[in-house]
Amino acid sequence: MDYRVEKEAKKMNDAIIDRLIAYRIQLHMTQQDIAESTGIARPNIARMESKKYISSVENLMKYAQSIGKELRFEIVDL
Repeated sequence: MDYRVEKEAKKMNDAIIDRLIAYRIQLHMTQQDIAESTGIARPNIARMESKKYISSVENLMKYAQSIGKELRFEIVDL
């Protein structure tokens, strides 16, 4: 993967995770609540929230749904 693309993907991932965490906290939900709602193991939720790697789109979408949100992607002209 091109370094610039990888860097931008990481930046987008981190921004999405930051928003998801903020919503989770606002809703007084724990990582365990998210795990039970999504079927993703709690340690994997913790790893997602640590932002040490780029999360799969599927897991980000499951997380968003579990807090009553929808994750959308948009393709725009450069």
